Amino acid sequence: MEVSEPRIVVLGAGGIGKSCLSIRFIKGTYEENYDPTLEEAYGKTIFINGRPTQMQVNDTAGTEQFHSVISDMYLKPNSAYLLAFALDDYETLKSLEPLYKQLRTWDAAESSRTGRRFRSPVCLVGTKSDLEDTRALKREKLEKQAASWKLAYFETSAKFNIRVEAPFEYLTEQLVALALEQQADNPPKVDKRTKRGWKKCWKCSIM
Repeated sequence: MEVSEPRIVVLGAGGIGKSCLSIRFIKGTYEENYDPTLEEAYGKTIFINGRPTQMQVNDTAGTEQFHSVISDMYLKPNSAYLLAFALDDYETLKSLEPLYKQLRTWDAAESSRTGRRFRSPVCLVGTKSDLEDTRALKREKLEKQAASWKLAYFETSAKFNIRVEAPFEYLTEQLVALALEQQADNPPKVDKRTKRGWKKCWKCSIM
């Protein structure tokens, strides 16, 4: 089953380097003075399991730090979520907890609505890993936090292009795997009338 343009939504407080991370991944460049109030959608083709996959990245404007909620426009099937925080600002990590809880609440609602298992792929990403002297928390503690949320954890630096591709590729792989799993759980139905007709014609062709 092909995934039609899997989408990754980048969430987190404003000013933590979400846009720098997204642009580095999409364009391969570092734009330090990017306007953090802008919201952009980017497309890119990456290879998953050796096959080209067209994916989309939605870079949000950081308004979540004020509302602590995710807009309904982002809560959709075939979407994964990158929860980003700055390694030199502990408050930006704390601000992700209500967003994470909202995602899991939405997953439960979708499971109830469709009658199928549903769990959005999510990962936790620390930005600005190059600022080692000013980081607020040790990696070990952050890994424990990610484990408590049952999330994969990545530390990145858009400025020095450190592990930038890893979280995006991980989430896209998760979306592709989820699509295959859903297809296995819900195989396409066979039209019995067509099947009977095919058998009848097949038998008639035997001499």
